[in-house]
Amino acid sequence: MGNKGTHVFADGEGTYYLLSQASLQHLIVPVQGHDYSNCKGGQNGAIPGNDGQQFCLTPFQLRSFYPKVEIPQDPCAPKKCYFDPNLFKILYFGNNANDNYNSLQVKLHKSFNRGYSFMAHYTWSKGLDYDSNFFAVDPGVGYGPASFDIRHRFVMTNIWDLPIGRGKAWLGGIGPTADRFLGGWTIGAITIWQSGLPFTPSYLPGDCAADTDSGDPCRPNRVGSVQVSGTREQYFSTTGGAPLLGSDCVAKSNVCGVDGNGQPVPGPVTGPWQRPGAGQIGNVGRDSFTGPGFFQTDIGLAKAVPISERVALRFRADAFNAFNKVNLGNPNPCVDCTGGGSISSLAAGVLQRTLQFSLRIEF
Repeated sequence: MGNKGTHVFADGEGTYYLLSQASLQHLIVPVQGHDYSNCKGGQNGAIPGNDGQQFCLTPFQLRSFYPKVEIPQDPCAPKKCYFDPNLFKILYFGNNANDNYNSLQVKLHKSFNRGYSFMAHYTWSKGLDYDSNFFAVDPGVGYGPASFDIRHRFVMTNIWDLPIGRGKAWLGGIGPTADRFLGGWTIGAITIWQSGLPFTPSYLPGDCAADTDSGDPCRPNRVGSVQVSGTREQYFSTTGGAPLLGSDCVAKSNVCGVDGNGQPVPGPVTGPWQRPGAGQIGNVGRDSFTGPGFFQTDIGLAKAVPISERVALRFRADAFNAFNKVNLGNPNPCVDCTGGGSISSLAAGVLQRTLQFSLRIEF
């Protein structure tokens, strides 16, 4: 089973995307003489290149809808100062993206004698769509598994009217009084097992914002094998908290990584990760990693006690997450942050073992 969506919304918060989002084209410009007026961060934003050359990131060539505005009363004299408010920020609610979903779905239903039946579903699927982030500039950057993509999902329900009591296979000869207590029990269970939700590795937000002027998309280069241990302390391989350095970094600036011609140069490798060069988006794909899976079994026990022809007393006991399985949320995706790769929360909407009892009269 599958479907194809054409002219649909991009997958993102509110499904809006930013028409005026920064493009990385012409991000790196040479410093002419000692004029740092167009450098993001002024002189402290300069990037050292070879042969004594300097380059910088300019925020003014990035946003076609964000004009360069000169401050009338220049506080930076004799240099000109520019104000870069998010003027003319345009959020576009546009249905010009595509998506697709393909799946193999299997269903098995069987009823047995003595009151037992079960139904099992299995789905193997893959959903792909576009992220709204950077969509207006380069849609391909955000193409990947959908944020709700669950590759495997298995659901099984069981219902058993216990063959106990008057006229049943077990204790069929008991009297009416004993049957009120021993007969009429039903046990049911539902079990859900599914693989985890996807996530995208990132690196230190401040460094990422310095490299791209906006911090989105924020992806490192994956240059080695990443081990997924699945533990809550270290779910996947990171740098162990060591920041990803850029090429030719200097103490006064965390913007780094160009050669003598102003071409981006990625930083040194730390573990399986690498910081991209200035103005580059890392090669790790969107939603290319999968978080912890989910498992839960709910069990219910019910009994109806007839009081008269028109009145019955019904008792029910439910155990939600009966085996008390801890279902973890996704890890911290930052590969070079303190605590990166660790899991500090449960999955959304899950609960630990919960017991519920009810008693009602039906008439």
